[in-house]
Amino acid sequence: MRVINVLVRLALFVFLVGVFSVTAQGQAVFSVTSADLQLGESGIFEVRLSCGEVRCGLIAVTLSFDPTLIKANEITLGTALGDPARGEVIIAESEVDNETGEIRFAAAVIGTPDASSSDLLFTVEVEGLRDGSTSIHAARLEVGDLRAVPLTVDRLDGMLTVGSASPG
Repeated sequence: MRVINVLVRLALFVFLVGVFSVTAQGQAVFSVTSADLQLGESGIFEVRLSCGEVRCGLIAVTLSFDPTLIKANEITLGTALGDPARGEVIIAESEVDNETGEIRFAAAVIGTPDASSSDLLFTVEVEGLRDGSTSIHAARLEVGDLRAVPLTVDRLDGMLTVGSASPG
């Protein structure tokens, strides 16, 4: 089973690398919301993807953050690419690395899903570890349409601020 999982990931990676060697067409917007947390408190930031007049078909992204300020706990998939519960999306990678401060996510649409009414790609639950601010930055970002044609992408980074609770 593990061998099959590795082979599927490898095949999707090879596909994504090949896809993004084609000239970019279209325009997409990738954004990360900002949030304020208290020390030791959990919160959520959202990652959104809109491909305008075309449908998004695939994405590969690595988000970076300061792992001394926040800990990423859980990724919850949204429906920007399609409904995962109906088998419209294959997730090739959905991993958090709190040692390096990276969230890696790669997914592709299977077939032609119903039109999505949401641009929510996924949410990430985080916990504030110490006071300070960290940007949530797309260190790597590749987006394609349903035909795997690369799209140019406007990036909007998020900011997470952790503060101590006021004495009360």
